[in-house]
Amino acid sequence: MATYHVTPTGSDSNAGANAYDDSFLTIAYAVAQTSAGAGYGGGDTIKVYPSASGLATYYENSTISFRTGLKTGTTLEAITSSYSANTNNNANHYPAIIDFTSNTSEYSINMWQFVIIKGFRVTGSSTRTISAEGSTDGPIQVLDCFFDNCSGTNVDHDVIRAPGSTGATQSTIARCIFQQCHRPVRSHGVAAMAIQSCLAYDCTSSRSTFDAAKGIIEHCTAVRCKTYAGSTSHVFSTPTTLADSYIRNCIAANCYAKGYLFNGSTNQEIRNCIAYTNDYDADRTFSPTDESELNCLTSDPKFKKFADSDFRIRCSSPASGSGVTGEHAASASHGLLEAATGALNYIHKISAFDTAAPDIGAFAACAAGYAHTIIGVEGDNISKFIGVVGDDISKAIGVE
Repeated sequence: MATYHVTPTGSDSNAGANAYDDSFLTIAYAVAQTSAGAGYGGGDTIKVYPSASGLATYYENSTISFRTGLKTGTTLEAITSSYSANTNNNANHYPAIIDFTSNTSEYSINMWQFVIIKGFRVTGSSTRTISAEGSTDGPIQVLDCFFDNCSGTNVDHDVIRAPGSTGATQSTIARCIFQQCHRPVRSHGVAAMAIQSCLAYDCTSSRSTFDAAKGIIEHCTAVRCKTYAGSTSHVFSTPTTLADSYIRNCIAANCYAKGYLFNGSTNQEIRNCIAYTNDYDADRTFSPTDESELNCLTSDPKFKKFADSDFRIRCSSPASGSGVTGEHAASASHGLLEAATGALNYIHKISAFDTAAPDIGAFAACAAGYAHTIIGVEGDNISKFIGVVGDDISKAIGVE
């Protein structure tokens, strides 16, 4: 299959065959040139580059449509390394930004089956940012993306509405960040999907923040999010009865919920989750079962620096594997996810407890006996030098 290239200095009159002297200028035009394939990665690939000297913003004023022409299996990927003429230069990293501020269409990106979108920073969409017209226009994957002020002024609009599948494979939204958006992720209809290792903060919606329908939500964090329209508006929700559906290893902190913070259904599992300093119209934390049966806590998750929106968890957190002796929230999931998304020019900290390495990013184990901060100072105390995590120098070199 073919690979096409998009750069800030390209032209849509080019062939798009080379990143440096024969690239396209717009993403929408590049998508229109692709051919379909079969399954994830089976179609053509589009690589979108930043500028040679810094940020690159692609102002896409019309819908980027994978549905037009049915572009099955296409991959749209942001390349975050800087580049210069005829030279591959990987010394610096700059994000590729898609700005939909002037796009008033219902769909900013109209999806189709087995399309992958990876590594972008997206801003300014007025309605649905990534969606599809039909409930069977998927599955899709959205990975390692940052969404900033998306879905306009309508609190009922979605940033990502993942379509259902035409077969057994379901949509996956993983390692994505949602800042000041409405309704970050929901399943189209009642189709199952996976929402994994995502962060939403300062998001306000009339509906649920993360809604996987018959699917799963795991390793996700919601901070300062509001869901307020009614008792069916939740922070984490898998509302449709299915035994394989669950919510695990998630944190809700400083959120407001008109419905439940964690909403499941009959035969579903809500396990190893933390609810801390939240507000309700009524005390609706976990549904349908009691948190004591599910190994959930209402303890401080111990974010790195909450006031600065640094939502990494400390190794002393009950959400890490070493915070509290015994079986507590996420004690079986040792990990600290630092997702360096292609949408950012720095390491953005997600938190929670991912147990499988992301495509990009770094892990620091929180298990006993491992150095958590190798040759460096964690926090403001010099006693935390050379991997000391606790308050005692006897815990040097990462020994808990």
